[in-house]
Amino acid sequence: SSEINRDTRDITIIFHGAGGQDEYTDDLLRVLSSKAKTKASSRFVKMVDWSKDSADLLQASVKGSKIATQIGNVMRDILYRNASQNERNIHVIGISVGAFAANSLIQTLDSELDPLIRKKTYLQLTLLDPFQQKAALGLNYGNQNFGKGSDFAQQYLNTDDPVPSTNAPLQYCATTDVTSLRPEEIFGHDWPLIYYTQELRTTGSNGFIPPEKRDKVGSLKLL
Repeated sequence: SSEINRDTRDITIIFHGAGGQDEYTDDLLRVLSSKAKTKASSRFVKMVDWSKDSADLLQASVKGSKIATQIGNVMRDILYRNASQNERNIHVIGISVGAFAANSLIQTLDSELDPLIRKKTYLQLTLLDPFQQKAALGLNYGNQNFGKGSDFAQQYLNTDDPVPSTNAPLQYCATTDVTSLRPEEIFGHDWPLIYYTQELRTTGSNGFIPPEKRDKVGSLKLL
């Protein structure tokens, strides 16, 4: 569906990283959108283009958080107007510095949704090699905040790339370390996104993790 309405059950929002959309983010969007076509009326998948604000790594964390708060307030109103008796699933995916926007959207929805709607809404956060430093001084921001407010948060991690502040597991996420599986020709920071997209394509998953398959928050799985 091109918009969120009363029939929408599954909502997926993706925030790209500092470089904007590229072949890897396009591939993720393609895979998730193809899953959405199975019941087109009940699913909504959207990549947020915030490329003008994402290019400056240190400021992107702040700008991304603000943009996502605004999106969260709009979504709150849309969900209120289209309230349904059925449960809804919302999945927010953050790539690299897009983690700040993704986390901010989850926290805005968690705190701003009407309490009765929040009770019927599952909020899932997926972070793909998230950048964890907020602006110049917030070195531990990601570890202290990413995942709070979600019903389930997961992180896909590459630990040996030169991109700073992206190589540690987060305490409020279930973390999967995919470093050892990376083909040599792929840049480490791109690998969690590529791996996750391949995983969705192989398993046929629409991205939402059922309760019995959710790893414990704070856990670290080495592949």
